[in-house]
Amino acid sequence: MQTTERALYLLAIIAPMLIGLIAFSLIAFSKTGKLRMQTKWKAFYWLAAGASMGFGLIAFGLGLLPFLFGLILALYGVKRIGPRGFWLVLVGMGLVPVALLMYNYITADNSTFFPDSYLYGIALFGAITLAGLIWGLAETRRITTIER
Repeated sequence: MQTTERALYLLAIIAPMLIGLIAFSLIAFSKTGKLRMQTKWKAFYWLAAGASMGFGLIAFGLGLLPFLFGLILALYGVKRIGPRGFWLVLVGMGLVPVALLMYNYITADNSTFFPDSYLYGIALFGAITLAGLIWGLAETRRITTIER
C-alpha cells in the first residue's frame, strides 16, 4: 500500500469519527432532551455517522469498529436530535465506500487483474446512496407541503 493510499484511508477513518465526536459532544452536553442544533451541524452529524458505518462495512480488517461507532452515533442521534434528516446516514453510508472503491478502481495498475467484486460493491453502495437521496427528496417534499 502506498503512502498516499494509507493517508487517504486514515483520513477516511479519522475525519468522520472526529466530526461525529464533536457533534456527539454537542448533543451529550445539551441541557434539554432535544437539541436545538443548527441544520448544517445536524447534517454533518448524520453524514459522519453514515460515513463511519460505510467505512466499517468496507474495511473488514478493522473488525467493524467504525460501523459500530457510526451505529451508536446514529441511534443516539435519533433519540436526541430526532429522526428528521436521518436519510443522510444512508447517503454517508453509501458515499464513503463508493469513493474508496472508485479511487482503488481508477488508480489500479492496468497490467494487473482487477476483481469484478469492486464494481459490484460500487453498484451496491451506489444503490444505498440513491435510496438515501430518494428518501431525502421525499422527506423534503413532505415537509414543504406541510409548511404551506
